[in-house]
Amino acid sequence: MQSTSAAARRVARMFYVARGARLAAFAAAAVGFAGCQDKHEWHQKLTVVVDTPTGEVSGSSVIAINATFGDVPFSDKEVWCRIRGEATVAELAPGRYLFALLGDDEERYYRAVRDQLKDMGRGEWLKRIPEMKGVVTLKPRNFPLLVTFRDVDDSESVLKVDPNDLAATFGPGFKLDRITLEITDEPVTTHKVEQILPWLEAIWPNKLDGRRYETSKAQNRLANSLSANSFSTEAGK
Repeated sequence: MQSTSAAARRVARMFYVARGARLAAFAAAAVGFAGCQDKHEWHQKLTVVVDTPTGEVSGSSVIAINATFGDVPFSDKEVWCRIRGEATVAELAPGRYLFALLGDDEERYYRAVRDQLKDMGRGEWLKRIPEMKGVVTLKPRNFPLLVTFRDVDDSESVLKVDPNDLAATFGPGFKLDRITLEITDEPVTTHKVEQILPWLEAIWPNKLDGRRYETSKAQNRLANSLSANSFSTEAGK
């Protein structure tokens, strides 16, 4: 008769063998799924052009987009995207900045050129975008969120800017001329925003009002809705 301890060891071995087989099967499935995925990468440049009392002013930023299309194990998603870069910033007057924030950038170019990609599935237009040429002028519905600060040293002084009425925020003579987008070979823009907003690293990963999470109880809803990552994906790294 087997001792109790010997029987327990036998059961344990059987458990770990079965567990190992399940893990191996899972790994094989993951590798199989990975083989069905298509990976795409492109750099896109967003430029903001503003008419000011002293002439035209512009600011540009290049971000990198990595998109993986295909079946993702244990997920209902067919596309995973990673964005790297920072917001576009333009100094409209000494010490007065306009920021075009990050957010929804993975499909912004597609939405801007949708008429050129008619009847294409997501997998098809993801392949096409890295090869596309030319500058596209965005329609207002595709604009990124525009903000500024009453005081660039105070994260909670953030203000939303109406693209149709820059004069309401910056004064007479300021008007948004256009926002453009293009696929480019230029390198990803870095450190421009951090030089203007050095506190980004200190507040990460919190919201601009210092809270960790967004809440309807926040007094400053805009500051509570934005984080360091709205301005730079590299903040806090």
